[in-house]
Amino acid sequence: MVDIRLVLVEGDDIIRAGIQMLIEAEEKPINIMTYNTVGKLQQDLEKLRGKIKLVLVGDSTLSPTQLFDQLDGLHKQIPDGRIVLISERLMWPFIQQVLSTGVMGYVHRSDAKAYLIKILRFVLESDVKSLSPKAIDAISIPREKNRPQSLNKDELIVLRLLANDLTLQQIQGRLKISYQTVCRRRRNLKDFLGVSNNDSLVDAARRQGLI
Repeated sequence: MVDIRLVLVEGDDIIRAGIQMLIEAEEKPINIMTYNTVGKLQQDLEKLRGKIKLVLVGDSTLSPTQLFDQLDGLHKQIPDGRIVLISERLMWPFIQQVLSTGVMGYVHRSDAKAYLIKILRFVLESDVKSLSPKAIDAISIPREKNRPQSLNKDELIVLRLLANDLTLQQIQGRLKISYQTVCRRRRNLKDFLGVSNNDSLVDAARRQGLI
């Protein structure tokens, strides 16, 4: 059997133990290391460099903002490692946004018993993204033809600032960009979330798990 160095990062002790038991119960168990935070994993990165092939991230204790920040950091620090997310969230904008960061697999926790190992091995052996059935169902909702499929990092930053009640002028000053650029990014946010009213933008983003 090929030695697979899998790193599991999950902040909830009970959930982390359950996922670990599920993986270790396999006839051909995957070699696994566990951490409760990405920060603790980062402390060990030097000695693990080149050995990590797969990172399984659980987001039960993370806000969407924290999750996206951590995914961004993992991609930079472990460029050769593939990332799979295991989550309770089933909103299609959230799943689309996660996949747009370069995450290779998305497993809804209720699908884990039947599909987690299959998806981990599939992601390890191929360059194709893999989703569990409930995640596939969530992103199969018909969408308007011209609606954006994901948000970029700059648009997410504007979204977070809007959620903190900053005005467009304040965002312009904070980010040192033009007012027109702020308006364009807000318009893209509205298009992505399918809202036309500025006041409903942040509420829609919260409902969809983006902030």
